[in-house]
Amino acid sequence: IRLYSKDDSLIRKESLSKGEQQLYATSLLKALVDESGIQFPVFIDSPLQKFDKSHSSKIISEFYPSISKQVVLFPLIHKELSREEFEIMKPLVNAVYLIRNDNNHSFFERTDVNKLMI
Repeated sequence: IRLYSKDDSLIRKESLSKGEQQLYATSLLKALVDESGIQFPVFIDSPLQKFDKSHSSKIISEFYPSISKQVVLFPLIHKELSREEFEIMKPLVNAVYLIRNDNNHSFFERTDVNKLMI
């Protein structure tokens, strides 16, 4: 895959910023899902970590609803996902779980979607 700028000059992938790299990976994921023709769940870890606010809003409002019927996100609450971003996503959320760490083991704990960002 080759990337080109608006003026048709080649962009080296090594020169991409961390946010641009994440956007590139997100684009590849979308292309793979679209080309597969298969509906399957999509799992995304640290989904917004490298994006600025405008890219995060677009990803939340346009990309996640279109990538699959079932999207599982593993964001870092209060660090990676703001209350404002969560409110955009909230109407599409079916269930919320927290991963708890206790005495050297982790477990999933279901939580109320309305209490998550308190």
